This record gives sequence, structure tokens and C-alpha cells, in this order.
Amino acid sequence: TKNQFERIANIIDQTEKDRLKKRYERFTEPELNELVAEKFGIEINFPLESELAKEKNNFVWIKRERSKFKGNVAHEIVQGFFVFRYPYRGEADLAEAAVLAARDSVLKAHVPGPEPGSYMTTEYRYPPSSRAVTKNDRYTLMTDGLWRTEHSFMGGPFTCMTTVSNDGNYVVSVSGFVFAPNFQKREYIREIQAVIDGVSFPKTDTPEEVSAN
Repeated sequence: TKNQFERIANIIDQTEKDRLKKRYERFTEPELNELVAEKFGIEINFPLESELAKEKNNFVWIKRERSKFKGNVAHEIVQGFFVFRYPYRGEADLAEAAVLAARDSVLKAHVPGPEPGSYMTTEYRYPPSSRAVTKNDRYTLMTDGLWRTEHSFMGGPFTCMTTVSNDGNYVVSVSGFVFAPNFQKREYIREIQAVIDGVSFPKTDTPEEVSAN
């Protein structure tokens, strides 16, 4: 039946994510992990070949770029992670609309596109979907959707985890995206999901205090 097929597919998908998480624990980029731990108080394992693309007070962009051949031509595959935080004012900050509005604002400020005046944002013509889960002993909103580039033609899938910091003062978001226009995206977004699934908030970690940016 359809339900059985979906259940089996979910089991296979989660098994692959678990395999990737274990791999990233062994083959990771310690300096990037430490940077994010110090700024945001979270533990995360970025895959090998990840690099720092941008760092601001309350924002970090980690990129991972690879090439894959198709039809004897090398095509670029881009994956990226955005880790950012902003003041937590109350439960309404974790509603989907508020989370996406904040994310769009951060991306507009920090993630320019290839054309002058272009920037990354959410594709609302295909509405994102969110689900509430308990992760790290706290309410967490998991959101999946599509991103696009305002005033340009780039786009692809994204996934996002949004929750509250240990001290309750900040909304913390870990968002990942894929840009691979010549390939199926499932494998690459699963890699992003595996990284985000592995995020934890150690009680002993205290993120640095910085002013809002």
C-alpha cells in the first residue's frame, strides 16, 4: 500500500542520514565546527571540503563546492549552511511565518546573488512545509522548501532548523541549501539534512556575547 511504501522509504532515508552523520563525525572540518560552537553554542559537524564564506557577529555562511561530470562536462554542485541568531521575544517567533520572514531578512542582508541587487530568498509559489519536533529537549521547527534568487534565475531546495538558545535569549537557526541545476537534488539535500540532524546544544557551551547585527 501507499502507506507501507512511504514508511519503508522513510526508514531507508533515515538510515542513509544516520550513515552520513557518522561519516561527518569522523571526516569533518574542526576549525569550522569550533567557530560555530563559540559563536552560537551549538555542536555541528561540517563535511570535508566545507569552507567559510562569510562571518558576521550573528551570522556564519559555510559553503561546500564540488564538481561532477555529466555528459563529459563538469558541473558545479554548491551546498551551503547559514547559522544565525536574533533576539527571542516569545513563542510567536517560532511560528513558520515569523521564522521565514526572519530568514528572508537575514539572507537579503548577507547572501547576494550573481546580478547587482540580487539576493537569496524563499520561493513562496511552492509553499514551504514545517513540522514541530522536540530536539535537544526543546521545541524546534523544521522547515523544508525551495529558495530562489530575487532578480536572477538561481534556485533549489533548502531545509532549516529553528529553535531557542540554551539561555533562552536568542532564536537560533541552522539552514542549508543546494544548488545543482544539472542533477537530481535528493542526494545533496539529504547530506544537508544529515548535518542539521546532528546539531546539538551542549549545556556546557556558552556562546560569545555580541551585539545584534
